[in-house]
Amino acid sequence: MPGLAAPSPGPDPEENYDFLFKLVLIGDASVGKTCLVQRFKTGAFAERQGSTIGVDFTMKSLEIQGKRVKNGPQCDVSLSGQIARNKSDLSDLREVQLEEAQGLAEHYENIICAIETSAKDSSNVEEAFVKMATELMLRHGGPMFSEKNTDSIKLDSKDVVEGWGCGC
Repeated sequence: MPGLAAPSPGPDPEENYDFLFKLVLIGDASVGKTCLVQRFKTGAFAERQGSTIGVDFTMKSLEIQGKRVKNGPQCDVSLSGQIARNKSDLSDLREVQLEEAQGLAEHYENIICAIETSAKDSSNVEEAFVKMATELMLRHGGPMFSEKNTDSIKLDSKDVVEGWGCGC
């Protein structure tokens, strides 16, 4: 009939999640924050990534142990962190040794671990984000994990149009 709207197809499955976390990457210019996120989200690496001006919003959903984990625009008041040393493929230019980063992680209760990553060769990129999401789930009442179930992780990503290989 004219003038009647089509029925809604129901809720968007992207909107359903069990846990919602906001991850913020902080670091000096040109250390590879944007490349790290893009490698995790799309699997791609841009050799000549321009500087990110302002903030880059990206969403990625994970399924961990049957729970949907998503990063998004809301943020929990408590802070947890992870030291990710990117550009591990450039070891000859290293300014901070892994042992020093691991020492910091052990000293501060809210730092989950220190991990070396390389957006260029994809080393530990997925592991860094999954480790963070898994630990945040556990800290916020998520399921307990057993070693035999750690392979139950599914990834899905979506653009937002708005403006365990670690030493733990």
